[in-house]
Amino acid sequence: MDKPEDKKHRITVKINGKERHFQEGVIVHRWDEGMEEQASTDEAVLVDENEEKPVVSSSYKSLWNRKKGFGPFRGRDILKWWTTIVSALVTGGIFGLIMLNFFSSDEPVSQKVTKTTPTVNKENQTYQLPTVSVSVIQLGAFQQEEAALQFEQSLKQNGLPTKIVHDGNQYFIFAGMTKELTTAKQLAATLKEKGIDAYAKKWTLTGKTIELTPSEENALLMLNESFQLLLQQMDQYVSSSSLDHTALEKAYINIQSLKEKELSPQLKEYVRIIDQTFQQLLSLGEGKNDIQWWKTQATLLSMFSIY
Repeated sequence: MDKPEDKKHRITVKINGKERHFQEGVIVHRWDEGMEEQASTDEAVLVDENEEKPVVSSSYKSLWNRKKGFGPFRGRDILKWWTTIVSALVTGGIFGLIMLNFFSSDEPVSQKVTKTTPTVNKENQTYQLPTVSVSVIQLGAFQQEEAALQFEQSLKQNGLPTKIVHDGNQYFIFAGMTKELTTAKQLAATLKEKGIDAYAKKWTLTGKTIELTPSEENALLMLNESFQLLLQQMDQYVSSSSLDHTALEKAYINIQSLKEKELSPQLKEYVRIIDQTFQQLLSLGEGKNDIQWWKTQATLLSMFSIY
């Protein structure tokens, strides 16, 4: 039995004097599921009964669903799209400000990349002080430092400056230092005449290592040469009561130039001792001056603090 024709949704159109019948159909577009399903109330499409295919769309309501949105902009998808857009705008803005600041500087870009803080090579190097063989006038040796200090004080009260040298487990009291042992023996003999027990012996100043910059090497060499000159002039003064003032004054001028330079603390102390010994020795003049002589000897004995 044929299904009764639904005239309610039937439309008759007269074209070129001929009547054509169309049936109203409905298509609902489900964008989120990629399919179509029939409905009877939302949308209408005119379908030619003879051709059985849509020819005219009577509505485009299917393109917009008020609850679900248009196309891909539905529900939570809208939040994702807006988040992406906002992030892109913020990132682009920050990058633009950075590039604007970079290229707007007055300083050329090439200088920004290559500019570095200049450094001065002041790396320390290790130097060895030369080992020096000297002769000393010894007045005593003690196990305790306190006993050595008391003896030193009693000698000083009698007008004889001395130097305490700690070596090993003993404290030695020295009154003078020369280059040759024969010279030291002559000095020891003069002290014995004054009732002071003294004797001469050889002593080795063992050179230790010090940290210096390369620019200080010449200063160290100059100081070592001056030390040897002073020892030699001490011997000459004891044997002949005379000095080589020309050699002493020339070396003294060189030492003065070192006082104006930046040196390590150890070298500064070395310069101070040599400079003071030069001044005292040059002030002796001709003839022997016992008080000034022993002061000069005590100053030169300070070299033990360097070695």
